[in-house]
Amino acid sequence: MAIAGCGHSSESPPPSSAPSANANGGVSETPPPPEPASAALAPIEVHEWGLVDIPRMGPAEIGTGPGRPVPMSVRKPVLYVHADPGAPPITIDVRVDMPHGEVLEVWPTSSEWPSTHVEPTSILWRGLTVSGCEGAPTRGPLAAREATGCATADGYCEVNDLPGYVTSDASCLVANGTSASLLFYRGRATTVAVPLQIVSAESVMSHTTGGSPILRFRSGHGSETPWPIPGPPATLAPDTLDGDALAHRLHVLLMEAGLTSPEADAFLRAWSESMFGVPWGGDAVRDAPSPSARRGRALAADPPVAIYILPETLVAPIAELTITPTPRVVRRVMVVRVELPG
Repeated sequence: MAIAGCGHSSESPPPSSAPSANANGGVSETPPPPEPASAALAPIEVHEWGLVDIPRMGPAEIGTGPGRPVPMSVRKPVLYVHADPGAPPITIDVRVDMPHGEVLEVWPTSSEWPSTHVEPTSILWRGLTVSGCEGAPTRGPLAAREATGCATADGYCEVNDLPGYVTSDASCLVANGTSASLLFYRGRATTVAVPLQIVSAESVMSHTTGGSPILRFRSGHGSETPWPIPGPPATLAPDTLDGDALAHRLHVLLMEAGLTSPEADAFLRAWSESMFGVPWGGDAVRDAPSPSARRGRALAADPPVAIYILPETLVAPIAELTITPTPRVVRRVMVVRVELPG
C-alpha cells in the first residue's frame, strides 16, 4: 500500500483523463474509472414505537443525563413495515441488538417462524416477505398466542396484548407460510443514558437540544412544557390539562415523530391509561374493569410521571435496528416515562 508523503511528489500521480494514442494514430482521452453504484434503498418504510420506563432513582434526582446511566425497561417495541404503493413483494431480514441489556420477549418466535433466531442480547427475523395483506390471516397467529402461558425470565408477558396493536395500514410479513403484520420485542437495558435530568417534581434539566415537549401528569391533571435549552434547571408548566387533553396531545406528537394515525392509536391503546388515567378509544387492551374503575385505580396507584419522546439519534444505544436491504425510511419513536416524586 502506497503512503503519501509530505513536501514531495515521489508517488505516482493519480489517474487522469490524459490523452493517449489510439489504433489509428490519433489521440483519444482515457475515461475516468466509473464511480461505484450506490445500493438501492428498499421500497418500504419501517415504523417502530415503544416505551422506555425509568424508575425513580432517589428522592431528589430521578432520570439522569449523559454519563449517568440508568436502569430501564424497554416495553412493547412494535415494528410495522409499509410497502410503497405498487412495489413488488420484497424479502427482508430484521435484526435487533441490545448491546447494553437483554432480550426478554419476542414475537414471532421460532415456533411461528423457524428462521427466527434469538440470543440473550439479539433477535434476527430472517427471510420475511413484505406484501399486501389481501386474504392473509394476519390476526390468526396473534390470537392463538393469547391462550399461551408466560415463560419469560421476569415472569411478565406482553405478547398476549399484541392483537390490540394490529393496525389497518401495515403490510404483511410472511415467513414459512405464516403471516403477521407486526414484529415485537421487549427487553431491559442497564447502562444507557438519557438526555433529560428530572431534578424534582417541578424542574428539569436538559443535556441536548431539539427534544419533544415534556408532558407531566399527576392526580388527574397535567401540563405541557417545551423542551428546555441546555443549562440550568427549567420549571415545568403548571397543571392546566386533564388526562384526555394530554392523551390527544401525545397522539399529535407521535404522528409528528413519524407514526401513522393507526400506529399512534395503537400506542395509546397500550399506554394512555397508565400514563394519563384514561383509556384510548374506549378500549383497554389488557384491563377488564369498567373505564371509571380503571381510571380510579390508575389515579390512586400510579405515581406522577413525566413523559417525552426520546430523540431518534439516542434510540440505537438502547436497541440497534438493522434491516437488510436498507429501507427507504425508518422511524423509531420511543417514548420515555420517568417516575416523579409523589
